[in-house]
Amino acid sequence: MTRSSAILVEGFDEFAHSTYNECSVISERPFADIDDMRQTTISIVAPVYCEGAHLPEFVNALAAELARLKDDCGAIYEIVLVDDGSTDETWEVMRALTGQHACLRCLRLSRNFGKDAALSAGLAAAQGDAVITMAEKMR
Repeated sequence: MTRSSAILVEGFDEFAHSTYNECSVISERPFADIDDMRQTTISIVAPVYCEGAHLPEFVNALAAELARLKDDCGAIYEIVLVDDGSTDETWEVMRALTGQHACLRCLRLSRNFGKDAALSAGLAAAQGDAVITMAEKMR
């Protein structure tokens, strides 16, 4: 699935104002064995704020680990980054990284709403059967 994933998502500002407690459960189905993993899409969601200098190393390392997981057990994956109104080059770096990693999807909030709101927007955008959240700071 190849597509341009770096987008300014309209409507996420309104979502960011709502509480993250309103998010629904992504999946409660446990994996019975490795064959279940072969049918599973895993979403990695990470809010980012002024992390432009650190993003390439983070995304490259994460994509390499997820590719290894795909090779080992066949799981499909996506990385969802949410720019929480960064004032540095974070958004430009995110857009450039989408050209290198087809698994990368990027959202941009119009201003800094905070980590919880950015994480909520990322959870809402995630398409995986299972979601893993990561810390905001990548240093």
